[in-house]
Amino acid sequence: MKKSLSILFALVLLLTGCGGNAEPTATDSSQPAVQTEQPAPPTPSETATPNQSENSASDDSEIGVSQDVEFGTFTVIKKMKGIDKTISSGPFEVTVHAIQIGVAEPNETYKPMFDEKDKVSVVTIEMTVENKSDKTNSFYPDQGTIVTNTKTQASANIWFSDSVGGDFIGEVVKKGNVIFLIDDDPQNISLIKYVIGGPFDGDFNSIGEDITFELSF
Repeated sequence: MKKSLSILFALVLLLTGCGGNAEPTATDSSQPAVQTEQPAPPTPSETATPNQSENSASDDSEIGVSQDVEFGTFTVIKKMKGIDKTISSGPFEVTVHAIQIGVAEPNETYKPMFDEKDKVSVVTIEMTVENKSDKTNSFYPDQGTIVTNTKTQASANIWFSDSVGGDFIGEVVKKGNVIFLIDDDPQNISLIKYVIGGPFDGDFNSIGEDITFELSF
C-alpha cells in the first residue's frame, strides 16, 4: 500500500511540476552511487539557521487548479521553485530545490490513509542529499520536522515521503520529496522552517549539527 500511495503522490507532484525522483538512479563509476534504505531514528544535535536562496521564484501556472487523481482530488495552493539552497552538516550536503503546498481531498477508498479526514493540507519539499565522505554515515532528512508561521509543528510523513535518508554507504546521493500532512489552511502559511537532525557515523557519534531551512512564499 505504501508503494502504491507513493506512486500516486509522485503522479500528483509530476502533474504540478514539483516532483523529485521517487526512485533514485545510480550514476556511473566516476559519480557517487545512489541507493535507498529504510530509515531509523536519528539523534538530534545543535541548530544552524540559514536564509533562503535569492534565486527562488513563485510559480502560479497550476495554482488553484484541481487535479483528479486516484486517491481523490489535489489542488496546488502555493509553490516555490528554483530555491536550490544548500546547507552542509558534517560530510553531508542537503539542497532544497522546491516547496509546494496543496490540498488533498481523498475519496472514500483512500480516506482511511488520511485519518478519515475530508481535506488535508500537503507540504512537499523536493531535495537532494549527498554524503561527500567515503565512509558509511547516517542522516535522516526524511524524518525532519516543519514549523509554520501558523504555529503548527509536524513531523515528516515517512509513509508518503521518498527515502532520502538512512545509511549512506560511502559517496551516495539520494533525491526525492519529503511530505508533511497538516490541518492548516495553506493560504495562511507564508513561512516554513524545516529542521533536520544532525548526522552520525557508524559508531553513532555525532558528526554534524542540526540544520534549519527557512522557506517563505
